[in-house]
Formats: sequence, C-alpha cells, structure tokens
Amino acid sequence: MKHKSEKFVPVIVSLLLVCMLFAGCGADKADSPSGSSTSAPASGEATSGGDILKIAFVTNDPIDSAPWMRATVDGLIAYDEEHPEVEIIYVEGTGTQNFEQQIRACAETGNKLIFTMFTNMAEPTVAVAKDFPDVYFAITDGYVDDVENYSNLTDFGQQREEAAYLAGVAAAATSENGIVGCVSGADEPVMNTALAGWQQGLRSVNPDITDYVMYANSFSDPQKGKELGLQLAERNVDVIFTLAAGCDPGTAQACAETDTLAITETAHYPDVFTEKQLELGCDMSFVLPTYIIVIESVQNGDFQGGQRVGYG
Repeated sequence: MKHKSEKFVPVIVSLLLVCMLFAGCGADKADSPSGSSTSAPASGEATSGGDILKIAFVTNDPIDSAPWMRATVDGLIAYDEEHPEVEIIYVEGTGTQNFEQQIRACAETGNKLIFTMFTNMAEPTVAVAKDFPDVYFAITDGYVDDVENYSNLTDFGQQREEAAYLAGVAAAATSENGIVGCVSGADEPVMNTALAGWQQGLRSVNPDITDYVMYANSFSDPQKGKELGLQLAERNVDVIFTLAAGCDPGTAQACAETDTLAITETAHYPDVFTEKQLELGCDMSFVLPTYIIVIESVQNGDFQGGQRVGYG
C-alpha cells in the first residue's frame, strides 16, 4: 500500500487514584430533527462507486499547540494509511478572521467531509455549510445553537463533565486544606460544562470545599498556564485541575515548582514532574474514536446531521 504522509494544506488564500477515560463508545443524542433548512447529502453518496472519501481536518490552532490535537492527528494519519478509501488533509487555523475562508476553500476543492472545532469556528462552519448542502460538516464541541436546521452538519463532542466529575471526587478526597483550583481555557459552554462536572464532584465529597477557577483565555499558551497555576498556589490550593489544553504544560510546571498536586487533562507530564509524585490522575480524553465514528457514519450513510451528539 502506498504510504500516506501527513498532508498539510496552507489554505487561506495561500489516578493513580482514579483512572478517567473518555472513549467514544457511546452516544447521547437528540431525536432526529424535522424541517431542516439545509438538505443532507444522499446516503452513501460520498463513497458510492468505490470513490475515495476526501476529508479535511481544519484546526483552530497549530496542531502541535495541544497534546490531544497532536494525538488525534497522528491517529488519523495511521487510520488514513490503513484505509485506502479515505484521504485526509490537515489545515492549521490561522486566526478567527480567516476560518471561513479556510473552511470554504476545503469545500470548494472537493472535500466531502470537513471537520472543524470549538465555538470560535461555529459561525464560519455554519456559513459554509449553508452554501455547500452536498458536503458533510462535523464540528467538535462547537455548540451550534440551531444545529437542528442543518442536516449536513453535526456538532459532536465528549461528555467532558463525566471525567471532570471524577477529577473533582479525587481532588476533594485528597485535599488536606479544602482549597482546590482549576485553570480553564475559556469562559464558554464546553469548558463550563466540564467545570460544572468538576465542581459537582468536589461537593459530592466535601460540600464546603473552596474552589478557585482561573481562565487563561487561550488553549495554546503554556506561559499563561504557568502564571495562573502559580497564582492558584499562592492562594494555598493543594490540588490544581488543568483544563486548558496547550496551556496545561505550564500549569503542570507551576505544580512541580510549588509541590502542588495536579490532575491533568488529555496528557501526562512525566518530564515535568520527574521524580515528584504530584500527578494525582489524568482526565484522559480519547478523541480519535469520535472522529472515526463520524467518518464511518458518512461511509455508511447514517451521518447524524442536525444533531448535537455527545460521546461518553
């Protein structure tokens, strides 16, 4: 089989106590909508006649900015190599003002399935989906308010509150002074849903626990993550939950420097903690299976358009 390498397309005009696993093995979805304003592609159309399913993966940040994204892309590259009936290209986002142009270019160049991600890509994804009713669009944790109106668009993601709840249980059960903290990437629906799970888990163990939340307003700034981690340590927290993707390595460094217990997200940091046993556990998000489910739904003709689908 011909080897398929990672294809980047410059499109814009150019716990130890608790093991927390997300593995897209189950879905919680709404009933199929009626009266959608955008017609879904015909079932099986994307791969009929032995055609290759062309897929574009459009990110909101550089692929190496977050461990989960790098791991997902590496997994998709392996999937691509093993499945000659699919062909995947990768487009690194170059800023909010360019997202629509990048997504639109992918649709114009024949990709039948386009992946995008998160709330800041929701509006441009919807704009392009309206103009390309024969293309499938799948946005990770985009929280499209009126997704039921677009039968060629699915808003899918993980039920992050589940693992975050377990993180809260572990933190509250371990905290000695009843003060914990969290560094979150942004004050928006995806992160706040996870935070709600974290806080419910905390209070299921200790109703009187104090928890501080700091927003990095970034998912790719380790220095900001470290700065906020140090600020939490100054508030005498003894467990910090990292919930900001590419900011998390910096928060882990702050924990290592202040001997603060950490519950990490999506990745372990053995090079940061070295011999210090400070990682209480990891809220491990296995995102790759959810992407494969969406790919195969297009191939099988059962794409869940017009729905928000949560995988636990």
